[in-house]
Amino acid sequence: MKKVLCVGDSLTFGSVGYSYVRFLGGVEAVNRGLNGDCLLGMERRLRQILSSRLYKDIELIVFWGGTNDVFLPALKEVSCFWRISNTFRPKLFGYRYCDTEEAFHAVYERIIRLVLGENKKLLLMGLPKMELGNVRVNSTLQARNRLIREFAEKYSLEFIDVYKLLDEMRFPDADAAYSWGSLNLMRVIDTLLMTVCPPTKRLFAKIRRLNLTVDGIHLSRAIAKEIGRVVEAYICGQP
Repeated sequence: MKKVLCVGDSLTFGSVGYSYVRFLGGVEAVNRGLNGDCLLGMERRLRQILSSRLYKDIELIVFWGGTNDVFLPALKEVSCFWRISNTFRPKLFGYRYCDTEEAFHAVYERIIRLVLGENKKLLLMGLPKMELGNVRVNSTLQARNRLIREFAEKYSLEFIDVYKLLDEMRFPDADAAYSWGSLNLMRVIDTLLMTVCPPTKRLFAKIRRLNLTVDGIHLSRAIAKEIGRVVEAYICGQP
C-alpha cells in the first residue's frame, strides 16, 4: 500500500471542519496538518520531516499550503484586534507571512525543490474558495493558484485546482457567506466545540447556511469527502 504524507494547515488537520485525509482510501495516509501554519512554517517542518528516519518510506507528499499567507494578513482589515493579533503572532512564533506575490513565489518554489531534492513525488493542491462575507480574499487566492499551476507545469507535477473544483459546484444559495467578527471569541468557541464534539461541525454549517464550509473557511464534510475522492484518484493513478 502506497504511503502518503499530507502536509498543510488546519484544512489538512481537520479539527475545525473536516479533513480530506480521513476520506482517502487505498493508501496509508499520514496527516501532518497544523492549525494556523503558513508557508515558512511548513518549509521548516518539511525539513525536519524529510530528515527524519520515521518518514524515509514516504513515497508521495500531498502539499496544501499557502492559504493562511493570504487569509490571515487580509483579516487585519476586519478590526484592530485582528490587526494586532496577526501582526504579533508571526513574531511570537518566529516566522512571517508570505503576503506578497514575490515572497509567496520564492518560498513555495523552495518547498518544491526541497521535496524533489529528496526524491519524493509531490502533488500540489491549489488554495480553496472561501465563503467569507467580510474578508475579500478570493481574487488573491485565484492569483496564487495561477502561480502554483505554473510551478506544477515547470516541474512536471500533478496539480489539483481546489478553487475551480469548489467554484463549479452548484447550490441553491450560491452567494452563501459567513462573516468573521471583530474579536477572536467566536473562533475560540468554534475550535473548542468542533474539536471536543465533532457533530457540531455539521450543525454550524447548517445554522450558517453554508455550502462549502462550516465557518467560511474550514471544509464541510461533503466537500472534504469530495476533495478526498479527487486526491485519491490522483494518487492511485500514479504508477
